[in-house]
Amino acid sequence: MRALFYADWCCIRNTLVRYLWVCLIIIFPIVAMISAGATTGAGVMAGSMFTAMMVFYAMLNLFGSDEAGDWEQMRLTLPVTPRLVVRERYAFLALTGMAIAAIGTAAGVLVNVGLSIFVAPTAPGVLEAIGGAYGSAVIALAYMALVMPYVFKVGIAKARITFSMPFILCLLFNVGPVREVTRGFIDSLERLEATLGSPVPIFAVIILVSAALYVSSMFIAERTYARRDF
Repeated sequence: MRALFYADWCCIRNTLVRYLWVCLIIIFPIVAMISAGATTGAGVMAGSMFTAMMVFYAMLNLFGSDEAGDWEQMRLTLPVTPRLVVRERYAFLALTGMAIAAIGTAAGVLVNVGLSIFVAPTAPGVLEAIGGAYGSAVIALAYMALVMPYVFKVGIAKARITFSMPFILCLLFNVGPVREVTRGFIDSLERLEATLGSPVPIFAVIILVSAALYVSSMFIAERTYARRDF
């Protein structure tokens, strides 16, 4: 498995740097628009958006490189099984997501520090940045868990539309009924947090559910990939 880890790392280590600058170019105008109040929310949003975008870019690049160079077929000629290939990819993306979240946390804190210097006194918001970045990574990985078995079945070229769905679905928040339902759900979570006295139990449940979903997805992908006809 270490050889597969190294191969995936070699595949994305250079492109991730380019993606980093792309994400910053996209995120900067958004952060600039919401920074008028000079609160820690700007840093949380910056770190969360950066993390989610980078995690998706990492996955698209890995699976895209597999197909671009016929690495999928060549890899199976090595002394590895389809099951090991799937497990390595899931493990690599999970570790990559956590590493990206650490960078996203730093980006969020730096945004707040920049606001404090150039706009108005603003708390660094380290804990908020950590929660936003790692929460975003967990959500991104949970969504990937829903689509990766399909990717392993048909390939990234045919499954690429599934990665546009989260951004397309965000447009639904402009629809009144959807916005009201979402607002009601958020209010329920806020009441539950007030009852519990801390958001930690809620976060813990979300993490456990996402982890169970991720592992279950891996088992499904193993069977799917083993039956795939190249």
